Amino acid sequence: MMVKHKFNTAFGSTGSFAGYFLVAAGVAASFQYWEAIFLVIFGAFIAFTYSCTYLDIERRRVKYANMIFGIFPNGKWVAITPDMLLGVKKAKRVYSTYSRGNRRLDLARIRYQIILYDSLNRSIMPLAEFSTHELAQAEADNLMKQLDLKAYVL
Repeated sequence: MMVKHKFNTAFGSTGSFAGYFLVAAGVAASFQYWEAIFLVIFGAFIAFTYSCTYLDIERRRVKYANMIFGIFPNGKWVAITPDMLLGVKKAKRVYSTYSRGNRRLDLARIRYQIILYDSLNRSIMPLAEFSTHELAQAEADNLMKQLDLKAYVL
């Protein structure tokens, strides 16, 4: 069974909005200038590129991928071995934007990620992301049973 968990856009929420704006401006300008197609392509790259994780439970492997244009995945499959560990980690991501008046706008986003660790307790990659610790812990317990892995303890 293949499971896909989407994380965040590659350029943040502000960059994603700018990409949508470039796509709209490129489509509007393409009626006059054929070169505006480059705006559409560049805007689509910024707006739709995101990161995700593919988890293949039957084959016991995982792939962290960047979805280019939201369509083309790139990344390598990593085999899940019995000595790997699963843990839940709090992840705080802050997106900063500056206005024309040099005012800083910070958008904080706190999530809880399920992280795959190797046998030396080094993090390999995030597997999933949740809004609350309880949801993340419940899914981590479920994945530990399905993949026969142990819990990572600090």
